Amino acid sequence: ILFMEAFFNIKAEEFDESFFSQLKAMLGSGKNLELTIAITDPTAKGMLRKETRDEYFSRLDDAVANINNGKSIPFTPKELDDFSKQLLNEP
Repeated sequence: ILFMEAFFNIKAEEFDESFFSQLKAMLGSGKNLELTIAITDPTAKGMLRKETRDEYFSRLDDAVANINNGKSIPFTPKELDDFSKQLLNEP
């Protein structure tokens, strides 16, 4: 199993189609890859707050249980973009 880890620190305005195109080119094609995006803000409250390892895994277990119980909401890339803008209070 090949494991690669990379961190990109980008500003909200840089998180656009161009960034995704560059990321896709970097990852290559024809591969089934998993990509995790984490948004952090040290001053944030709620979901973006700092949490302990136990708190994180408890929240993750709750999320998995919700998915297994059919409590999930699918969304399109555009809906993700709109939601991200809403979180950032952008038009």
